[in-house]
Amino acid sequence: MSLSPISGLSSLNPTGNQSNASTFRQDFRQLQQALSQGNLSSAQSAFQALTKSASNSALSSANPNNPLAQDLAAVGKSLQARDITGAQSAFQKLQQDFQAQSASGQVGQTGGGHHHGHHHFETTQPTTATTTATPGTTSLIG
Repeated sequence: MSLSPISGLSSLNPTGNQSNASTFRQDFRQLQQALSQGNLSSAQSAFQALTKSASNSALSSANPNNPLAQDLAAVGKSLQARDITGAQSAFQKLQQDFQAQSASGQVGQTGGGHHHGHHHFETTQPTTATTTATPGTTSLIG
């Protein structure tokens, strides 16, 4: 099974110092690699290390309503049940949710709240539909 790397992984960094952020990224990549290889014992070890380094990150279980924390918990449950396929699926969901949150700017925030940006769209011209006659067509009126 191929698990693609997550772009923007740095936004999942713990809020601590640079060495914590580096450890977090390394643990995350180790989990990704172990799952892509189907190596259950390595994935379990990497998951344990990741949960320790994730305690100050967007994946923290401190906010159980966070989809990323829920996805990470699902990975852990599958690994605990020795279900490597379930863990791979849960990890893919984690990647998808991460990318969705990253695109909306919600990843990496700490605290219990979610930021929902205010978007104001202005149109400078009204949208109008135009119809043009196709040359060479004739209408037959009979």
